Amino acid sequence: SLISDILELPANIIVEIIPQITVQIAHSDSLIRNVVARILMKFGEKHYQALFYPLKLYEHCDAAKAKASHDILLSLHKLHKEEAADANLFVDGMLSAAISWFEMWIIALDTASKAHHDNNIQKMDKILNHMFAQYDKPKCDLDRLFIRKHDQMIKQCRSLFNEHSGRSIRSMWDVFKHLFSQLNDRVKRLELILLPKVSEQLATKRGFKIAVPGTYSVLHSVPNLECIEPALQVLGTQQHPRCVFMISSSGEKVKFLLKGNEDIRLDQRVMQFFTLINSIMNRIRTTRELGAQIVKYAIIPLSPMAGLITWVTGADTLHQMISEHRLLHNTLQNIEFSILEDKVGLFFNNLTFAQKLETFREISRECEANEIRDALWSRAPNAAMWMSQSLNFTVTTALMSMVGYVIGLGDRHPSNIMVQRETGRVIHIDFGDSFESTIMRASFPEMVPFRLTRMIVNALDSSTIEGIFRK
Repeated sequence: SLISDILELPANIIVEIIPQITVQIAHSDSLIRNVVARILMKFGEKHYQALFYPLKLYEHCDAAKAKASHDILLSLHKLHKEEAADANLFVDGMLSAAISWFEMWIIALDTASKAHHDNNIQKMDKILNHMFAQYDKPKCDLDRLFIRKHDQMIKQCRSLFNEHSGRSIRSMWDVFKHLFSQLNDRVKRLELILLPKVSEQLATKRGFKIAVPGTYSVLHSVPNLECIEPALQVLGTQQHPRCVFMISSSGEKVKFLLKGNEDIRLDQRVMQFFTLINSIMNRIRTTRELGAQIVKYAIIPLSPMAGLITWVTGADTLHQMISEHRLLHNTLQNIEFSILEDKVGLFFNNLTFAQKLETFREISRECEANEIRDALWSRAPNAAMWMSQSLNFTVTTALMSMVGYVIGLGDRHPSNIMVQRETGRVIHIDFGDSFESTIMRASFPEMVPFRLTRMIVNALDSSTIEGIFRK
């Protein structure tokens, strides 16, 4: 029967579609629910690590999925006690490090304030009730530091919230405004998260029984995780992601981006789609010979609002390449904006379309836009390598332009497109704005199908789209 055939599928096929299987663990149809549980149990008996992260994240979802995932993991836990203990310790520690109470309260206050402004008192109450309940259960030293710093204000707000009159709620928000301001200043200055402050046990742990996240294979053994470096650098971008270094048992140091307050499951599905595209490109002789393959990297969601992404090493963003080239040649970093300001000042948005186009053409005459091309040339150790890198740049730019169009990928600014130093291959990162979300937005919609600016065209194989790019 079909069910027995599905149950007999080899592990290397099952592992490719684990996210699509686990999402059905609480299906309304009992037959499907039972088949899913049987598939996962059979697969998990031998490959617990490949199943742990996809199931663990559902413990933070709705009650039905949380119970179903918990039951399966509990059954598998008996067969993999050491792996389960280490995996749970790892995930709990990473989630605590991903977003601190300082950041959590900023997000909660911002959301609750908007609900209050929209007169949605029920939503405001729900958010604040949750935060006050959590406040009574500090889990680590960083949580206790938050309490020491802000206990008086939180208690005052809780008292006013419990009173819940019009006057007390207004007074509560007056206090919360001061708290929000203090937290904002503190988070802006946050440069480092010390792992011992969020999970002493994880920071001191050596010799894990689990593989480095994203490296587990159902086909062969891989090195285990040895330890995690205790200092996590906080990046200065909007969501304040952390840089995490993990050391494998073979001595390799692997760099990860730990994201909090962001659902990276979409990015994970996009990577699955890239795997499919690569398999198609590999079947066709022409594309196979051209090396038309998308560079992939591991994405491991730990919860619906946090996860790990393997850091793309040996690559620079287009922004970095352009900035470094301009610095080297004593060119203004924002030369286009400088010329624009000289020509039209602050009135660019008030110009007609024809006037904007003419302004663009004037700036184009002054700025040749050869930075990416010249950067590729100057980095290549010899002419043969430059030709190879130039071909790779063209092929992967063309491939990602098509794939990006298919998935409606937007937000392709120069910091979301990277180029490998040794190969010249283009790598795209951050797929949060997929399915034409940027085309549909009300303000500043992105109307182009993909990014193909003068700088990119000039860096192509023959500085034109007519050739390998179009082919």
